[in-house]
Formats: sequence, structure tokens, C-alpha cells
Amino acid sequence: MSVGVTTSMSPTARRLLLTVLAMTATIMQALDTTIANVALPYMQGSLSASLDQINWVLTSYIVAAAIMTAPIGWLSDRFGRKKLFIICVAGFTVASLLCALAQNIEEMVLFRLLQGMAGAALVKEAALAAGVSCDTLHVEHDHPYLAIIETASQKLCDLIVMASHGRRGISAIVLGSETVKVLTHSTIPVLVFRAPHPPFFIGS
Repeated sequence: MSVGVTTSMSPTARRLLLTVLAMTATIMQALDTTIANVALPYMQGSLSASLDQINWVLTSYIVAAAIMTAPIGWLSDRFGRKKLFIICVAGFTVASLLCALAQNIEEMVLFRLLQGMAGAALVKEAALAAGVSCDTLHVEHDHPYLAIIETASQKLCDLIVMASHGRRGISAIVLGSETVKVLTHSTIPVLVFRAPHPPFFIGS
């Protein structure tokens, strides 16, 4: 004899639960980047890595995420959005655990590559699950800030989210800031995120 258990949940509750779960995975993916940036000096000491070597911890994640963002749409159509999201969440979790267990810089960079590959799908799949369209665009323009504003206007975006290097003094004058230019010229609201700078640390 088999006994079936059925749980009744309203469509609104199911949609809310799905949104919370999807956004939790997205927040963890975004938080992971910030955590790695802050912990970089401490990893440099514990892994006995040079400054150039430890920077690959961030670079490998960004490169892997950028490469894997493009085929996410095809993979979603090929294997299904739900299955892809579950696989990526599991892969991201396992890769995060492996990063914590890394014993040298080579292992850390390898596991960060895997983490970036799995994390690339989390943002896009979470957006699609929440009913928000998400596209990857490559735009060439002589003035990057104009490209950002024009693309946001064409796509009818309600908000522009940008990161800031937080440059000050001479570096700000010489290098300038695309974020400041977007803030100055955009009629669309702009949300600026600035990651905290890690403290100065020299590994022994």
C-alpha cells in the first residue's frame, strides 16, 4: 500500500517562495565576490602567494563568469531552466567548499574558476525565475558612459547599477570615472556599489 502526501500552496505563495530561493542564491553569488576581495590580503599570506599570483583569485572568477554568461540561454533551452539552476547552485556550493579547503594558490585559482562557471548562471536564472528579463550585451562606443546610458534607455531600464573604484586625488583626475559621468548625464536612476578596500597586509 502506498500513501501519497500532497501539500497545497497558493500560486502567490509558490511564486514568493521561488523568488526568495532564487534571490538567496543570487545574493550568495554577489557576496562571494566581495568576500574574496576583502579576504585577498589574508589569502596571500596563508597561501604564500605573490601579489600577482593572488590577483588571479579574483581574475579567474571574473573571466570564468564572463565566458559562461554567453551560453546560459542555450543551456537553459537545452536542459531546462529548473534543472540548470539546481545544477549551478549545487556546483557553486561544492566549488565554494573546495575553495575553503584549498592548500595552495593553484588549487584556489582552479576552484575559483569552477565557482565562476557555476555562479554565472545564478544571476541570469534568478532574474528569469523572478520574471525579469536578463540579456548580455556587447556594445562598442568611443565614450563608455554614453554607451551605458543609451543601452539602458533603449532597453527601458528602470535602474542602472554600477561599481565604483573609489579613486581620489591625482588618480581620479588622471584616470577619471565612468561612474561619475553616468551619474552626471543619466536621467535614469543610478545605484553605485563600492566594495570595501581590504586592509594593507604583507604575508610572511
